[in-house]
Amino acid sequence: MKKLALVDFDNTIVMCDTLGYIFRKERYYLDARFLIAGSRVFIVRVLSPNRREKQIYARNTFKRILLSKFCRMDEVKLRSYVNYFRTKLNDRLLEFLGKQLYDRIVVVSASEEGLIKGVLSGVFPFDVVVSNSCNGVGENFETCWNVNKLKFLRKVITIEEYGCIHLYTDSYDDLPLMEIADETFMVKGGEITKL
Repeated sequence: MKKLALVDFDNTIVMCDTLGYIFRKERYYLDARFLIAGSRVFIVRVLSPNRREKQIYARNTFKRILLSKFCRMDEVKLRSYVNYFRTKLNDRLLEFLGKQLYDRIVVVSASEEGLIKGVLSGVFPFDVVVSNSCNGVGENFETCWNVNKLKFLRKVITIEEYGCIHLYTDSYDDLPLMEIADETFMVKGGEITKL
């Protein structure tokens, strides 16, 4: 039986929200577009917590603006962030995953693909990264969050090929992935709890 591990990146493999950290450090919040887009995300979460479509629309707008700024970052600065995030790796989770006998390990995240690969390259044996990408930031941009994580994942692998799927996440926002997983592990810092 083939085993697949689906692993979230932010607050799971790394113990922080990578793009959130960059957003604060680079002071992107001073851009008025973020104030408007961030307000939409907040209002939708408060007024329509069960309306995924509205949340996805609001998050798409915010993430598209964020990635458009992030993707213009110079290589030296990006490398410094990669090095910083390597200090935030969840060693306990990486050790735990290393002891499992997975046929594939897929990182599924709303963070940016190049950032993820930079942080994990040579450190963690992932097979595929399913995430947002600087190459995909355009008018029809969709963030890799909630139901879109499953949508993006299905474009890359045939889930039905796996007899056993384990999900490692920090959030119930990954409910669509939880629904296809045989086992879900909630990761909070160094704690890994089977649900």
